[in-house]
Formats: sequence, structure tokens, C-alpha cells
Amino acid sequence: MGLDCYDLAGMIWTDRNTHVPDVHVPSNEQTQYRTYWHVDLAAFGSQQEYMLKSYFTTQNIHTSCLILWSNGDLSSNEILAGYLQHYPDAFAFKIVNIPTLAIGTELEGSELLCHKDEKAWIDSNLIHLLLLWNYGGVWVDMDSLLMQDLNPLLKHKFVTQWDCYYKAYQPFNGALMCFHQHSPYICEAFHIMATRTAPCADSTDWGSMLYFKLWC
Repeated sequence: MGLDCYDLAGMIWTDRNTHVPDVHVPSNEQTQYRTYWHVDLAAFGSQQEYMLKSYFTTQNIHTSCLILWSNGDLSSNEILAGYLQHYPDAFAFKIVNIPTLAIGTELEGSELLCHKDEKAWIDSNLIHLLLLWNYGGVWVDMDSLLMQDLNPLLKHKFVTQWDCYYKAYQPFNGALMCFHQHSPYICEAFHIMATRTAPCADSTDWGSMLYFKLWC
């Protein structure tokens, strides 16, 4: 790890001989990107819209779909309504139900599902994993910006490096992740979460620290 991430970034490119579909593929064949917004922390506004702009600028809207999950109703938001109207086959929003998403995992029925903190780190990190476990696909944090098409990477399953500098015990960041539905890695993550000490408030215990435990 370290500055080699700059060299690795230069390896990501799309084969120009590969046919890129220019018509929408069926929804069950789309690559699904997922993100999340806490409606009770702040209104979805122009700052959050930057991630949407970066997504629709860089990703193939014919073969992928961005699903914006939230803990409340976003249907009345004018910004999001505009994107839904413009990209009806490539954008959607849904409301999370944590207990339902946890069914069939080691966290089902656990009091840990109710853990929250002021920064919303704990429940947000939990939601990352629950959604990827249930549906698979790509996770993108709302405060991220996508700079190029991610399709060449999606044959791999990954958690991204935090940055180009090594952080002891925290080398990973869940801002961008890709996993298959019912991935054994996420299953192991749930086991760690269910059997270890409950996460501390305003911590990355269920974020970067958890990913490090999986990696070790």
C-alpha cells in the first residue's frame, strides 16, 4: 500500500474494441449501484447532487442503475424528481428497513441493529453491508465523486484503499465497494459484528476497522 495506488489507477481502462450497449438492458442484467442518505440529518441538496452528476457523467446508463436508499421519503425532493424523470430506467430511490434486511444473517433480531450515533456512521456502515448482502452490486458513498467508468473493475470484488498513505489498522475505506449477493466476505463480517464488542459511538468499528479484521 502507499503511493502505488496512483500507478494502479492508470491501469483502469476500457477495451475500445468492446461493444458498449446503447440501449437499456433488462433490469435483472443491470449493474446496480447503491448509495444512502439520512433524511433526518439534512435535506438532500445541491452538495449531495454532485455525486449524482458524477455518476451519470461517467457510468453507462444503459447497463447500470443507481438506487438511492434512505431512511425516509425522498419522493418530494425536486432535485431527485428531476433525475428520476430524466433517467427513469437508470435511477430509483427506496426506503431501508434494517430488521428486514438482516433476516437470515447472524444479526437477525439482534439489539445491535438499533445502534446509532450522532454522526450516523454506525448505522450507515451497517446499511452498506446489509444492502450488498441482500442484493450485491456496487456501493458508493454519497460524498464520493466518480471520475471514470468503473465497469473494468467490476469483475473483481473489493473494498477500496483509504487513500495513498498507509494508515495503521485503517487501510480500507467503504466509500466504494463491490460484492456479489450473499458474499462469504460479508457473511464473515456479520459474524464478527455479532460476536465482538458492540461498536463505539462515532467510530469506524463497523467500517474501516471491520474491513481490516476481514483482511487480516
